[in-house]
Formats: sequence, C-alpha cells, structure tokens
Amino acid sequence: MPSTAFMTDEELLNLPKNGYKYEYINGELVKTPGTMLRGNIGLRLGHLIDKYLDQNSIAEVYGSNTGYRMRSDDLLSPDLSVVLIKSFPEGIEPEGFGSFAPDIAVEVLSPSERRKKLVEKIAAYFANGSKLVFVLDPNLKTVEVYRSPEKMETLQESGVLDCSLVLPGFACKVSEIFKQRSR
Repeated sequence: MPSTAFMTDEELLNLPKNGYKYEYINGELVKTPGTMLRGNIGLRLGHLIDKYLDQNSIAEVYGSNTGYRMRSDDLLSPDLSVVLIKSFPEGIEPEGFGSFAPDIAVEVLSPSERRKKLVEKIAAYFANGSKLVFVLDPNLKTVEVYRSPEKMETLQESGVLDCSLVLPGFACKVSEIFKQRSR
C-alpha cells in the first residue's frame, strides 16, 4: 500500500485489522506480518520488564500495536516499547499515538528485515528522544544494544541485558528472552 500523501492519525488508526503491523515511513505505508516467533520473543521481554514495573512504578510497557509519531511525521511501531511516566506529556498517558519516541524501543528481526531500513529506524528513535534501542535476533539469539545510533554492543545468549540507564536495577539474562516452551 504505497502512499506519498500524509496520513493522519485517524487514517492510520482505521487501517484494516488484517494481521499486519503498519508503520508510516517517508510517506510510505509499510506493513509487516506479525509472526508467532517474533510476537513470542517480544512478549517474553515485555513480561520480564512488566514484572520489574510491578515493583517499580516508573514506566509503562507496550506491545507491537503501539505507534509513535516522530517529528518527521513518520509513525513507528516497535515490537515492544517502554515509556517512563515522566516522559508522558503533562504526565498523562496519551489516548492515541505517542507524539514522542519511547524511552526504550525494541525491534525483533524478521527474515525480510532490511538492514538499511532498520538503521534508519534506530536513528529516528534516537533523534526523537529514545535512550535505548534493542534489536533482538531470533535466529542468532543475540541482542544488539544501542545507546546511540553509533554505539552498539552485541550480547550473546549467555549475556545479561542491562536496562538500568532507563530502568534502574533491571537486568535479565538474554537466554530468558529467547527461552521457548514449544521447541
């Protein structure tokens, strides 16, 4: 569904509910299928973060259907995101899309993911205020941790993902993110 015209939040919210996740990037509507494996991995990390937030009420965690409108008017929808409560405009969680970037954006790689597009999204998150971006690779069972678009560290399955820059005291084993009951 390519488009060169600006899409309003209302138009984006009224897209068909057909199993695709939509993003609006550089005037083009981009759709990607929500695969079971990607959803499972995102949910696992989200669950770990949510358990931390039950004890530390400083943020909210969101799934892949949450959109963030960038200053460029692009609408990005990370597979998982975390927003500090203090980052909400006037301290209130918005009803619609966020008009800001999440404090933590998580992308789970899909087989069709193009590296150039991913690098552009990472840069956009940081340009709009994200503090951490994680790229989870289900095939290699690694996590790329970005503290800026240029500063990246790759964690192997035996490593520990430390989120204390945004979530003080929160860390988890990378192996916990990729643990699968069905395999």
